[in-house]
Amino acid sequence: MFNKDFSTNSLGAENVDNMKYFSEGLANNHSLTKLLVAWNDLGSATVMNMKLFSEGLDKNQSLTKLNLTKNCFGSGKVENIKYLSEVLAKNTRLMKLNLSYNNLGSGKVENMKYFSESLAKNQSVTSINLSFNNLGSSNVEIMKYFRRIS
Repeated sequence: MFNKDFSTNSLGAENVDNMKYFSEGLANNHSLTKLLVAWNDLGSATVMNMKLFSEGLDKNQSLTKLNLTKNCFGSGKVENIKYLSEVLAKNTRLMKLNLSYNNLGSGKVENMKYFSESLAKNQSVTSINLSFNNLGSSNVEIMKYFRRIS
């Protein structure tokens, strides 16, 4: 098992070269099983950076645990959430996903919709952390996912 922590590294910043290298490393790494990329503001990243991150995640064949805590996905750019959600929907290796502290319940409705649809389609995620997202009882979309795993 190989773990890597890239928390608080400004991966969402405007530097496309940094994300390009990160994405290539993620795509070509065959031993990484757990990745922590918390506090990188990926939700508000440039669209190109989020596209690169999503492409790297899509090509990775070994990752089983992904921690995306505190990346502002609830209020982030809809395009960014769409890229990530498309990858999550078709991923067949990821088993644990942490989306805590992303303000999903209080953010943009479209962002919640993309995440809930991707999780409903995903067949490999068996554990998801959605704590501290202000989901409340009115967020039915994300609850559709839980019908699949119960």
